[in-house]
Amino acid sequence: MLTHLFSSTTLVRNLLRLESIDIEDCGELEQIIVEDHTENDHVQLGLFPNLSSISVKRCGKIKTLFPVIIARSGFQKLRTLIIEESFQLEELFGYKDEADMTSDREMVLPRLDRLTLKQLASLFNFCPVGYHFIFPSLSWLVVKGCPKITTRFSVDQNRSVHAKAQAPQTAKEDVDMELSPLKTTRNIECWDFDSLRKQLPSYIGK
Repeated sequence: MLTHLFSSTTLVRNLLRLESIDIEDCGELEQIIVEDHTENDHVQLGLFPNLSSISVKRCGKIKTLFPVIIARSGFQKLRTLIIEESFQLEELFGYKDEADMTSDREMVLPRLDRLTLKQLASLFNFCPVGYHFIFPSLSWLVVKGCPKITTRFSVDQNRSVHAKAQAPQTAKEDVDMELSPLKTTRNIECWDFDSLRKQLPSYIGK
């Protein structure tokens, strides 16, 4: 019975050439990396230096994919992130407790080109509230069947896509989308955003 993929971050640090993680139909999987509460943050920095693709599908028990601290210096070559049909997933990046929150909460995934989130019934945020992810190279964004998501996606004047975690909303609001100014983002598809306040803000393209 597979409940985790990697037994420790120390093991992951030895996988310098790992380029792809593809996990499907692992119904008992609870963690990709077993969290060790005795490890310091620096142990988790610089992981997955050559990872270019992550795909997780139909893993019903996993609630968080990776500790948010890994994204500070890891995933620098990540191009594709596809997460589908994992109904207990709440956040893609999370932290173990309040002590794990860092002062630098802006994370950049410089090469991420494709982000797909589909049929994630419990997903409410891309990352913890207060964190801010930037995707300078994103050209394909698909979000479908994520009725609880509150993360706000936006595009700045440099055409970088931003993901900012929002606190869950109590009221349901319609999606306000403005797609025409997006010249570098080739495809955006969104469905079922009952609780999303605003998908793309009005300053896009200015």
